Amino acid sequence: MKVVQVSPIFIPERMSCDGSPCAPGTPIHPSMGSGVFSPPHLDFSKNSLAPQVEYGEDDDTPRERHQVAVSGIQQLEEVLAQIGKDDLEALKRIRQSVDARVAELQAEVELQRKLSAASEVSEESLPNVSFVDDGNKMVRPSSKISDWDIGREVGQGRYGKVFSAKNRSNGSAEAVKVIAKEALVGEDDWLNLRNEHQSLAQLGKHPNIAGMTGALQSDERIYFFMTLAKGKELFDFIKLRQQNKKPVPKEATAQLLWSMSQALAHCHEKDICHRDMKPENILINQDYTATLVDFGCACSRFELKNQCVGSMPFIAPEFLLGTATDGAPGDIWSLGVVLLEMLHMLSALSRALGWETTEMSTQECGKQLMTRFADPVEGLSFVRSSLRVTAQKSPVSSMSFQAQSFKVTEEAQFEFEGDEQLATMLHADPAKRPLAQNLREAAWLKQFPCK
Repeated sequence: MKVVQVSPIFIPERMSCDGSPCAPGTPIHPSMGSGVFSPPHLDFSKNSLAPQVEYGEDDDTPRERHQVAVSGIQQLEEVLAQIGKDDLEALKRIRQSVDARVAELQAEVELQRKLSAASEVSEESLPNVSFVDDGNKMVRPSSKISDWDIGREVGQGRYGKVFSAKNRSNGSAEAVKVIAKEALVGEDDWLNLRNEHQSLAQLGKHPNIAGMTGALQSDERIYFFMTLAKGKELFDFIKLRQQNKKPVPKEATAQLLWSMSQALAHCHEKDICHRDMKPENILINQDYTATLVDFGCACSRFELKNQCVGSMPFIAPEFLLGTATDGAPGDIWSLGVVLLEMLHMLSALSRALGWETTEMSTQECGKQLMTRFADPVEGLSFVRSSLRVTAQKSPVSSMSFQAQSFKVTEEAQFEFEGDEQLATMLHADPAKRPLAQNLREAAWLKQFPCK
C-alpha cells in the first residue's frame, strides 16, 4: 500500500458523545473559524482539523490505518509541545468552537434518542390518543385522571378493570375501562385494542350502545371513558330465572331483540361489526331495554384479519371456518344464539350439539353448524329435540311454558311466534340471514310496546 498524503490528525476508535465508538477516520475537531493556530507542517487551510488521508489503489487494512493514526497522534503531540503563551487567545477561540460543536452534537444525540423513544412508544400506544401523567400509580377509587374522578370498581375483564367515573367538566356519570399495557401481549392484542378505539370513535352516541366519551393513555395504562350503561348482565338475568325454574318473560325477549337490532343496525351502517355478541356483553334494565357493551373484538366489517374471534358457542360457522367476508351476518348469528339462550336457558346450543362433553376443534364445530343449519328450521327443531323441548300446538300469543315444572333437562311445552325469524338468523348461509334493520320489522314484535 502506498500512502500518498497524510494530513492532519487522525485518531481511530474514539468515543462519540453517546458513548459509542466512531468509525476510524471520524473528524475530532469542528470547524474552527479564523485565527486558528496552524503550524506550517499541518494543513489547516480549510479552517478544519478534519483528517485528510488519501490512499493509493491498493486496499488498506486496519493495521495499516492504525500505523497512519499513530503518526497523526505523534504530529498532534509535537504541535501541542510548540504551543506557547502567544497562542492563548487562539486556543480560547478553539475551545469555544469545540464547546459549541459538542453542544450541537449532544443536541443531535438527544433528538435521535427522543425519536427512537417515540418510535418505540408508537408501537405500544394508541394513535391520536393524548398522553396523561397518572404518576404510574394503580387506579383506585378517589383517583383523579385528567377531568375525571374515579369511583368504585364495577367490572373486570381480561386486560383490566372498569370503574365508575364522574366527568368534572360536565358532571356526567360515566365509566372508565382501565387497560394495563403490560397485559397486551403481542401485535394481535394491540390490533384488537386499536380496533376497539377506532370502532367506538366511529360509532359515536347511540341509546343502545355504551359509547366512548373520551380516551387517554399513560406510559403504563390506557383509559377508555364510556357512557355509564345501567342494568345487569343478561347472563345473570337468564341464570337467575334458570335457578328459579322460570322462563324469561316474553316481553323481555321481544324488547331485547328490538334493542339489539337497533344497536347492530347502527354498527353495521357505520361499517363496524361487534364480533362478541353474548349475554355477558348485554346489559338489561328493569323495563327490558338493553345496551350493547364491550367492543374489544370489534373491527371494520369488511376487514376481518383475525376471523375466529369472540366466544363459543356464539361464533358464526363462517368465522369458525375462516371463510367470512362480511362481519355483519356473524353478529346476526350471534344474536340468534342469544335468543336461543333466552328461550331455552344458558348454553342451549352447546348442550344440544354436545360441545359441553366432547372436545372439538373450531373447524369441526364450524362444519357441524354448516351441516346442521343448512336447513335452519330443521336445525332449530334438532336443538329443541336434543333439549327435550316439545312444541305446543295450542294457540298462544307468544310463548308458554309449564312454568311450575320447568327444568332445562326435562320436558317443556313451547311455542315461539318468532320461530321463523329466529330460524333465518341461524341460517348456515350468511347471505340468507336478515339485515339488522329488518329484525325490528317482524310482525310478532308489533304486539309489544318496544322502545
